[in-house]
Amino acid sequence: MHLQVSTEQSGAATVVSAVGELDLHTAPMLQEHLDRAVESQDGLIVVDLTAVDFMDSTGLSVIVSAVASMRPSGRELRVASSSDRITKVFTLTGIDQQVGIFETVAEAVT
Repeated sequence: MHLQVSTEQSGAATVVSAVGELDLHTAPMLQEHLDRAVESQDGLIVVDLTAVDFMDSTGLSVIVSAVASMRPSGRELRVASSSDRITKVFTLTGIDQQVGIFETVAEAVT
């Protein structure tokens, strides 16, 4: 199980990109990047999951936690995912009602 996470600016948005498998063992890496983005940046955060092959409930929990920490300041978190399996996780759990889901990062940052 392997995950690579990076953070970059795309205009006014902070994009946190993950590549690989997002599970119990790798989720803390994403959590660390999201925590830093929430604390140090203003505005929109986009979580790029377009290169994530697998995501379990731990990965979903990391994203929900970031949304909760951003909510008091009125900031928004969006997810980019082209995988039907990963998008379905957000839909089945109702998280798609709290988080915008987009097929590409380009769509999510606009």
